[in-house]
Amino acid sequence: MNCSLRTFIVGLSLLCFVGCGPGGKVAEMSAPPKVVTWPTLATLFEPNLNMVIVMSVQMGDLAGAKKAIADPKLKEAVDAFEKEPIPAEFASPARETAKADVVKHYRALMESKGDIRKTVQELQTAKGKLVDNTLK
Repeated sequence: MNCSLRTFIVGLSLLCFVGCGPGGKVAEMSAPPKVVTWPTLATLFEPNLNMVIVMSVQMGDLAGAKKAIADPKLKEAVDAFEKEPIPAEFASPARETAKADVVKHYRALMESKGDIRKTVQELQTAKGKLVDNTLK
């Protein structure tokens, strides 16, 4: 066996032994990121409450969006979400600010304040920030 082939095999063996095991960097990198969620957040972000609003706005059906926004279930979900504190594992001043922003945009939609298209777009951005697992 020539020297370069032997070096390659030894190197590959070491990589598999050291780099791919539970203590290696590869194992650390493959851990999934923690998902930011809690019960009232999951209820508020439920597709049945949001999809019709977003899709209606995207398709220009503002009457359909307004009808979905008027659903009492949406108001109940926003009220419950606003009252419940963020769980300690996710709590931070930045996340509190993001939560308040989400509530503000839902309230603006429910009270028909401002441009509905713009408010829905801002709401989607605020929701993304709230669940960003890098938010500290």
